[in-house]
Amino acid sequence: MKQLISRRSFLKAAGVTAAAASMAIGAPAASACWVGDKSDVTILYTNDVHTYIDKQSPKLTYAAIADLKQSYQNAGKDVLLVDAGDHVQGTAYGSMDEGASIIKLMNAAGYDVATPGNHEFDYGMDRAKAIMKEADFPYLSCNWVDLRTTLRVLPSVKVFVRGGRRIAFVGVTTPETFTKSTPAYFMDKAQRKYIYDIQGGEDGKKLYDAVQKAIDKAKLLADVVIGLGHLGVDPSSSPWTSEEVIAHTSGFDAFIDGHSHTVMENKQVQDASGKAVTLTQTGSYFANVGEMTIAADGTITTKLIPTHEGMDAGIAAMQTGWVNTVDDMLGEKIAVGDSDFYVSDPATGKRYTLEEVYQSKNVILSNGSDQRCNFTGDKDPEVLKWQHEMAERAPFNAEMQAYADKVKASLDVPENMDLIGIAMRGSDLNKRFYGHAVQLTADEAVPLLQDRLQCWKKSGRELGVFVKSEEQTALDLIASKFDNVFYSDSVRFKLGESDHVNRSSDLTDKSSKYENTQQYLGDIYLLSQCDCIISTMNNGYYTAIIWNGGKFSHLETIDKGRYK
Repeated sequence: MKQLISRRSFLKAAGVTAAAASMAIGAPAASACWVGDKSDVTILYTNDVHTYIDKQSPKLTYAAIADLKQSYQNAGKDVLLVDAGDHVQGTAYGSMDEGASIIKLMNAAGYDVATPGNHEFDYGMDRAKAIMKEADFPYLSCNWVDLRTTLRVLPSVKVFVRGGRRIAFVGVTTPETFTKSTPAYFMDKAQRKYIYDIQGGEDGKKLYDAVQKAIDKAKLLADVVIGLGHLGVDPSSSPWTSEEVIAHTSGFDAFIDGHSHTVMENKQVQDASGKAVTLTQTGSYFANVGEMTIAADGTITTKLIPTHEGMDAGIAAMQTGWVNTVDDMLGEKIAVGDSDFYVSDPATGKRYTLEEVYQSKNVILSNGSDQRCNFTGDKDPEVLKWQHEMAERAPFNAEMQAYADKVKASLDVPENMDLIGIAMRGSDLNKRFYGHAVQLTADEAVPLLQDRLQCWKKSGRELGVFVKSEEQTALDLIASKFDNVFYSDSVRFKLGESDHVNRSSDLTDKSSKYENTQQYLGDIYLLSQCDCIISTMNNGYYTAIIWNGGKFSHLETIDKGRYK
């Protein structure tokens, strides 16, 4: 997803802590030297933080994690800090500078090793690689491969010497990255062929083989082997779940997981040899930090810690500085959106950012390829004439409000359920319209929704989907894939394409894509009342954002370009 909003300067991180001393893979000292008497080792772990850095003490932040790690070190304990992926995307605090500030915070907190999650790729392949270079800690993945060389892009194993023992981490990345990020990022620049692969296989065998190979390597170098994976336990991720990987391999002593946002303190999963392996995951959004203890006798225990009173003052200042900078840039406290876009004034060409769209009350509704929105009250006669015609055709008056409220009530959404609103086409309906934004298709929407229904679900709340689509086949596909799908009772295309349908520009014409103005505006209004929103760029989307008034908890803009 292309980030269009300008970056702002960020306070330079002072006193950045280097990654804790570690032993490189294959180094003679790690594999040949006596490492001393054995003592307890603590491993602190996080996963799926998704850039939620604006919490207040005693809730967890990077400043709290850093202080927790330091408290163990001050007590003379051996401690490592690791992350199982999805840490640079999720809110504007990540997207505003494409993860740069998050990596600075993780460097300062003293992370020792991480594995990439699918959302580490959301800013493109070049940026993903740059992020991993900016980190003071190594990233691991045994199954991310460069198809041009058949070599792994990242190391598969990292060995640390702690507590008189050698501890190896094996990194594993979900093959779902292809569908839950952007497939084009894994292709050549001409988008003719894939040049990267996240090994998985339809039956999981490619993934299992890659992991077993890495485990075998780790066993030659270390006494304890821990998986650091972004796989998850959701059945929809099968055959690539962490439980299935453990069951089809042997040699792990424990597995720190991510991806499914599951709160799992300690689950025992049998590996291929029948040995019990500890599987654990912290949930998401800094709900917990995990604490794994490897005792002197080799026993492994885990617990989840939801709060910590202390904080590192320097890192807290860095967090606050960046949060305030982003809030100032967007004109409001957000911690919600993960994409921003520009809108151009039709008369002057001036571009307006998302926060200016939020504040605007004036929008032109369009039923064709013209993507104009007037935010300045320009007096250009042609623009004013067009606005007036649209206002007559599509007034949102008291009658319209009453209709929209009636339709909203008819959806019968449970009180404990939030909604993701998604606006999409079922196919490339407007391919003949020069300059029109390329729309999101139903097939593209399915994997996107599968991921966001996990990522955006609030604790104690259910999360469903409201679909705004002009095509019945698109709506039917989404309804067949998900349990809680809601939509208005509107007239929609039946054929799956627009070439055989008369698309009148007059919204009151019954041959148009909606039967009448009320249905058209009603769907946009319902979209604006959702808790989260996903769409490509179009005027209905702009309007929903404005009517929402900046209250969306998540806003995701898919930029697929425009028809040429």
